[in-house]
Amino acid sequence: MLKIIATLCSLAAPGECHDVVVASGQPMQACTFAQLQIADWMRNEPSLAGYRLARYRCDIGDRGA
Repeated sequence: MLKIIATLCSLAAPGECHDVVVASGQPMQACTFAQLQIADWMRNEPSLAGYRLARYRCDIGDRGA
């Protein structure tokens, strides 16, 4: 199965970044629509207001964050 992982960076301290698992247990096709899922997730999560999306990736299995 697939994990969608977003790297978020603080707007106040741009060098302060961390990985967050946005979704896990997804089918392989989910990576195709990962940008839409991440945008929706960030829009609906008030605690992410001070962060920007630096990049995202799709990982298989237990690799990654």
